[in-house]
This record gives sequence, C-alpha cells and structure tokens, in this order.
Amino acid sequence: MYNLINSLSNGDQKMFWLIFDLIVIATFHLIWFSYLFFKRKDSEL
Repeated sequence: MYNLINSLSNGDQKMFWLIFDLIVIATFHLIWFSYLFFKRKDSEL
C-alpha cells in the first residue's frame, strides 16, 4: 500500500500533464468540429 502511494506521489506531475494534454486536445476537437459543423450548415443555406 505504501509503495502505491509513493509511486502515485512521484507520478503526480506526469499524471497532471497527461490530463492537461487530454483536456487541451478535447477542447481543440470540440472547437474544430463545431467550426466544421457551422461551416457546413452555412454552405447548405
């Protein structure tokens, strides 16, 4: 149990950057998909 906690505290920064990357990529994809969606909608009108 102590080893698990120790490895977690050591990997905290790595985990933070992993989550940070995922959030940034997800946000970028949301913006990109909404941009494509609205562009397609405009071209249909």
